[in-house]
Amino acid sequence: MKPIFQTKFGAPGGNCFAACIASVFELDSAEDVPNFCYDTPDGKDWMEAASNWCRERFGFGLFTVRAPEGADYDEQARYMRNFFARSHAYMICGVKTTRGVLHAVIFRDGKLVHDPYPGGSAIVGRVVDFTVFFPIDPVAARASTTFACPQMVPDNPSQRHSADVSA
Repeated sequence: MKPIFQTKFGAPGGNCFAACIASVFELDSAEDVPNFCYDTPDGKDWMEAASNWCRERFGFGLFTVRAPEGADYDEQARYMRNFFARSHAYMICGVKTTRGVLHAVIFRDGKLVHDPYPGGSAIVGRVVDFTVFFPIDPVAARASTTFACPQMVPDNPSQRHSADVSA
């Protein structure tokens, strides 16, 4: 994972999600990834567009889990944190900030490892959704000489933060 910072800010129009994808795939800029949240044509599912883009370029799809309305969120967060802590996978998490917007950040092993907002965001509340990368063809992903699986790329300990998925 190579930390990439967002270049567009605010809602609508911020590209924090694109910056997270660029970070996981170690691209040079958030501008290398379409701003799916805002640039997907009307009537199209932007997450599906993002997953298709990742699949076509890197052989990975995206899967998002969000607690349904009225669900016991603490129980779901605990389950997701425990599951992903064992997988060592990078995941993009939606969090609320003091700016009052939903913001995308990267977690690994249940800990925040990158916030694409320059200088960091003031995160409030809990993670509201989890987006994980999965290989479309696990054998091809493992055998690739040009790209390591997102869950296999070594983490840079100096980039770790102390935030927790349940925070």
